[in-house]
Amino acid sequence: MAILAQPWPPDLNPTRTPFQRRTITTLQRMGAWDDPTRFADLTIEDVAGYWITGPVTIADLLETSEAAIDWHQHQSKELAAVAEAEPWTRQVWHRDRRFTGLIPRADGTVYDIAVAGHHDDQRHLHRTLPALRARLEEFASESRDAALIRYVSANTDQSRLRTVALLQRLALLNPQMSGPEAGRQLGVSPQRIHQLVGQIRHRLAQAQPAGPATAWLPQDPDAIQAILQAPSISQPSMETG
Repeated sequence: MAILAQPWPPDLNPTRTPFQRRTITTLQRMGAWDDPTRFADLTIEDVAGYWITGPVTIADLLETSEAAIDWHQHQSKELAAVAEAEPWTRQVWHRDRRFTGLIPRADGTVYDIAVAGHHDDQRHLHRTLPALRARLEEFASESRDAALIRYVSANTDQSRLRTVALLQRLALLNPQMSGPEAGRQLGVSPQRIHQLVGQIRHRLAQAQPAGPATAWLPQDPDAIQAILQAPSISQPSMETG
Protein backbone atom coordinates (compact mmCIF):
# COMPACT_ATOMS: atom_id res chain seq x y z
CA MET A 1 0.00 0.00 0.00
CA ALA A 2 1.44 3.42 -1.03
CA ILE A 3 2.40 5.65 1.85
CA LEU A 4 1.05 8.81 0.21
CA ALA A 5 -2.66 9.58 0.22
CA GLN A 6 -2.37 11.56 -3.03
CA PRO A 7 -0.51 10.43 -6.16
CA TRP A 8 2.97 11.94 -6.41
CA PRO A 9 3.18 14.15 -9.57
CA PRO A 10 5.59 12.53 -12.04
CA ASP A 11 7.03 15.96 -12.98
CA LEU A 12 7.82 16.89 -9.36
CA ASN A 13 11.30 15.80 -8.32
CA PRO A 14 11.56 14.94 -4.60
CA THR A 15 14.82 16.93 -4.42
CA ARG A 16 12.75 20.11 -4.80
CA THR A 17 10.78 19.32 -1.63
CA PRO A 18 11.89 20.69 1.78
CA PHE A 19 12.15 17.45 3.77
CA GLN A 20 14.10 17.27 7.01
CA ARG A 21 17.68 15.99 6.83
CA ARG A 22 16.87 12.57 8.29
CA THR A 23 14.02 12.10 5.84
CA ILE A 24 16.34 12.95 2.95
CA THR A 25 18.89 10.41 4.19
CA THR A 26 16.19 7.73 4.34
CA LEU A 27 15.00 8.50 0.82
CA GLN A 28 18.55 8.46 -0.49
CA ARG A 29 19.18 5.02 0.98
CA MET A 30 15.99 3.76 -0.63
CA GLY A 31 16.96 5.21 -4.01
CA ALA A 32 13.89 7.43 -4.01
CA TRP A 33 15.44 10.85 -3.35
CA ASP A 34 15.84 11.88 -6.99
CA ASP A 35 13.48 9.37 -8.63
CA PRO A 36 9.82 10.52 -8.80
CA THR A 37 8.64 7.08 -9.99
CA ARG A 38 10.31 5.23 -7.13
CA PHE A 39 9.13 7.87 -4.67
CA ALA A 40 5.51 7.54 -5.85
CA ASP A 41 5.61 3.78 -5.24
CA LEU A 42 6.91 3.93 -1.66
CA THR A 43 4.97 1.91 0.89
CA ILE A 44 4.85 2.13 4.67
CA GLU A 45 6.80 -1.12 4.78
CA ASP A 46 9.55 0.41 2.60
CA VAL A 47 10.03 3.36 4.91
CA ALA A 48 9.59 1.52 8.21
CA GLY A 49 12.19 -1.04 7.18
CA TYR A 50 15.07 1.40 7.69
CA TRP A 51 16.57 1.60 11.15
CA ILE A 52 16.94 5.39 11.01
CA THR A 53 13.22 5.80 10.38
CA GLY A 54 11.04 6.80 13.31
CA PRO A 55 7.67 8.47 13.80
CA VAL A 56 9.16 11.94 13.32
CA THR A 57 10.64 10.97 9.94
CA ILE A 58 7.43 9.30 8.80
CA ALA A 59 5.39 12.31 9.91
CA ASP A 60 7.75 14.66 8.02
CA LEU A 61 7.56 12.48 4.92
CA LEU A 62 3.75 12.48 4.96
CA GLU A 63 3.11 16.11 5.92
CA THR A 64 5.78 17.63 3.69
CA SER A 65 4.78 15.45 0.74
CA GLU A 66 1.12 16.41 1.02
CA ALA A 67 1.99 20.12 1.23
CA ALA A 68 4.31 19.81 -1.79
CA ILE A 69 1.66 18.01 -3.82
CA ASP A 70 -0.95 20.65 -3.02
CA TRP A 71 1.48 23.43 -3.93
CA HIS A 72 2.50 21.73 -7.16
CA GLN A 73 -1.09 21.21 -8.25
CA HIS A 74 -2.04 24.86 -7.81
CA GLN A 75 0.42 27.71 -7.27
CA SER A 76 3.37 25.96 -8.89
CA LYS A 77 1.39 25.44 -12.08
CA GLU A 78 0.38 29.11 -12.07
CA LEU A 79 3.98 30.19 -11.58
CA ALA A 80 5.20 28.00 -14.44
CA ALA A 81 2.49 29.44 -16.70
CA VAL A 82 3.71 32.97 -15.92
CA ALA A 83 7.27 31.96 -16.78
CA GLU A 84 6.24 30.47 -20.11
CA ALA A 85 4.08 33.46 -21.07
CA GLU A 86 6.23 36.42 -20.00
CA PRO A 87 9.66 36.83 -21.70
CA TRP A 88 11.13 38.99 -18.91
CA THR A 89 11.32 35.93 -16.67
CA ARG A 90 14.31 34.69 -18.70
CA GLN A 91 16.18 37.97 -18.16
CA VAL A 92 15.72 38.70 -14.46
CA TRP A 93 17.51 37.08 -11.53
CA HIS A 94 18.70 37.95 -8.04
CA ARG A 95 22.16 39.20 -9.10
CA ASP A 96 20.52 42.17 -10.81
CA ARG A 97 20.44 44.57 -7.86
CA ARG A 98 17.46 46.45 -9.24
CA PHE A 99 15.40 43.55 -7.91
CA THR A 100 17.11 42.92 -4.57
CA GLY A 101 14.80 41.23 -2.08
CA LEU A 102 12.21 40.21 -4.65
CA ILE A 103 13.89 37.13 -6.10
CA PRO A 104 15.26 34.06 -4.26
CA ARG A 105 19.05 33.82 -4.23
CA ALA A 106 19.08 30.81 -6.55
CA ASP A 107 21.52 30.32 -9.41
CA GLY A 108 18.96 30.79 -12.12
CA THR A 109 16.54 33.25 -13.63
CA VAL A 110 12.95 33.76 -12.57
CA TYR A 111 12.07 31.33 -15.35
CA ASP A 112 14.41 28.66 -13.95
CA ILE A 113 12.97 29.03 -10.46
CA ALA A 114 9.37 29.00 -11.63
CA VAL A 115 9.73 25.96 -13.87
CA ALA A 116 12.22 23.76 -12.00
CA GLY A 117 13.19 25.53 -8.80
CA HIS A 118 13.08 24.28 -5.24
CA HIS A 119 9.83 24.39 -3.32
CA ASP A 120 10.86 27.17 -0.93
CA ASP A 121 12.25 29.31 -3.76
CA GLN A 122 9.01 28.94 -5.70
CA ARG A 123 6.95 29.91 -2.66
CA HIS A 124 9.15 32.97 -2.14
CA LEU A 125 8.78 33.99 -5.77
CA HIS A 126 5.02 33.41 -5.70
CA ARG A 127 4.72 35.78 -2.71
CA THR A 128 6.86 38.53 -4.24
CA LEU A 129 5.57 38.27 -7.82
CA PRO A 130 3.07 41.17 -7.50
CA ALA A 131 5.79 43.48 -6.12
CA LEU A 132 8.24 42.28 -8.77
CA ARG A 133 5.77 43.04 -11.54
CA ALA A 134 5.12 46.48 -10.05
CA ARG A 135 8.84 47.23 -10.08
CA LEU A 136 9.13 46.05 -13.68
CA GLU A 137 6.30 48.38 -14.67
CA GLU A 138 7.95 51.28 -12.82
CA PHE A 139 11.29 50.71 -14.54
CA ALA A 140 9.69 50.18 -17.94
CA SER A 141 8.03 53.60 -17.70
CA GLU A 142 11.39 55.37 -17.37
CA SER A 143 13.12 57.07 -20.26
CA ARG A 144 15.84 55.14 -22.02
CA ASP A 145 18.62 57.23 -20.43
CA ALA A 146 17.17 57.03 -16.91
CA ALA A 147 16.72 53.26 -17.20
CA LEU A 148 20.28 52.77 -18.44
CA ILE A 149 21.77 54.94 -15.69
CA ARG A 150 19.76 53.10 -13.02
CA TYR A 151 20.81 49.70 -14.36
CA VAL A 152 24.53 50.50 -14.52
CA SER A 153 24.66 52.40 -11.22
CA ALA A 154 22.76 49.72 -9.29
CA ASN A 155 24.92 46.88 -10.56
CA THR A 156 28.36 48.50 -10.41
CA ASP A 157 28.22 50.57 -7.19
CA GLN A 158 29.06 53.70 -9.15
CA SER A 159 27.63 57.12 -8.29
CA ARG A 160 25.20 58.70 -10.72
CA LEU A 161 27.81 61.31 -11.75
CA ARG A 162 30.42 58.68 -12.50
CA THR A 163 27.90 56.42 -14.25
CA VAL A 164 26.80 59.24 -16.56
CA ALA A 165 30.39 60.16 -17.45
CA LEU A 166 31.33 56.55 -18.20
CA LEU A 167 28.24 56.04 -20.35
CA GLN A 168 29.07 59.23 -22.22
CA ARG A 169 32.57 57.86 -22.76
CA LEU A 170 30.99 54.72 -24.23
CA ALA A 171 28.84 56.86 -26.57
CA LEU A 172 25.70 55.54 -24.90
CA LEU A 173 24.61 58.94 -23.57
CA ASN A 174 24.80 62.45 -25.02
CA PRO A 175 26.92 64.47 -25.07
CA GLN A 176 29.50 61.84 -25.92
CA MET A 177 32.97 62.23 -24.40
CA SER A 178 36.51 61.22 -25.20
CA GLY A 179 38.67 59.63 -22.52
CA PRO A 180 40.40 62.92 -21.62
CA GLU A 181 37.04 64.74 -21.46
CA ALA A 182 35.53 62.11 -19.17
CA GLY A 183 38.70 62.25 -17.07
CA ARG A 184 38.40 66.00 -16.64
CA GLN A 185 34.72 65.63 -15.75
CA LEU A 186 35.56 63.22 -12.93
CA GLY A 187 38.95 64.61 -11.98
CA VAL A 188 40.90 61.48 -12.97
CA SER A 189 43.29 60.49 -15.74
CA PRO A 190 42.21 58.97 -19.08
CA GLN A 191 43.95 55.78 -17.98
CA ARG A 192 41.70 55.69 -14.91
CA ILE A 193 38.65 56.17 -17.12
CA HIS A 194 39.74 53.18 -19.16
CA GLN A 195 40.12 51.17 -15.94
CA LEU A 196 36.65 52.20 -14.77
CA VAL A 197 35.13 51.17 -18.09
CA GLY A 198 36.76 47.77 -17.65
CA GLN A 199 35.39 47.52 -14.12
CA ILE A 200 31.80 48.23 -15.10
CA ARG A 201 32.10 45.74 -17.95
CA HIS A 202 33.32 43.08 -15.50
CA ARG A 203 30.61 43.76 -12.93
CA LEU A 204 27.82 43.87 -15.47
CA ALA A 205 29.06 40.61 -16.97
CA GLN A 206 28.62 39.04 -13.52
CA ALA A 207 25.09 40.43 -13.31
CA GLN A 208 23.96 38.89 -16.60
CA PRO A 209 21.41 36.07 -16.38
CA ALA A 210 22.45 32.51 -17.11
CA GLY A 211 21.92 31.56 -20.73
CA PRO A 212 21.91 33.57 -23.96
CA ALA A 213 19.67 36.41 -22.78
CA THR A 214 21.02 39.73 -21.54
CA ALA A 215 19.65 41.51 -18.49
CA TRP A 216 16.23 43.13 -18.71
CA LEU A 217 16.44 46.62 -20.24
CA PRO A 218 13.53 46.94 -22.68
CA GLN A 219 14.31 50.56 -23.54
CA ASP A 220 17.61 49.62 -25.22
CA PRO A 221 18.72 45.95 -25.03
CA ASP A 222 21.69 46.66 -27.31
CA ALA A 223 23.19 49.05 -24.77
CA ILE A 224 24.10 46.18 -22.48
CA GLN A 225 26.01 44.41 -25.23
CA ALA A 226 27.78 47.69 -26.05
CA ILE A 227 29.00 47.92 -22.46
CA LEU A 228 30.05 44.27 -22.31
CA GLN A 229 32.19 44.80 -25.40
CA ALA A 230 33.57 48.12 -24.14
CA PRO A 231 37.29 47.22 -23.77
CA SER A 232 37.60 47.05 -27.55
CA ILE A 233 36.77 50.76 -28.01
CA SER A 234 40.28 52.15 -27.56
CA GLN A 235 43.33 52.06 -25.33
CA PRO A 236 44.43 54.96 -23.10
CA SER A 237 47.64 55.38 -25.08
CA MET A 238 45.54 56.28 -28.12
CA GLU A 239 43.73 58.95 -26.16
CA THR A 240 46.58 60.71 -24.42
CA GLY A 241 48.75 61.11 -27.52
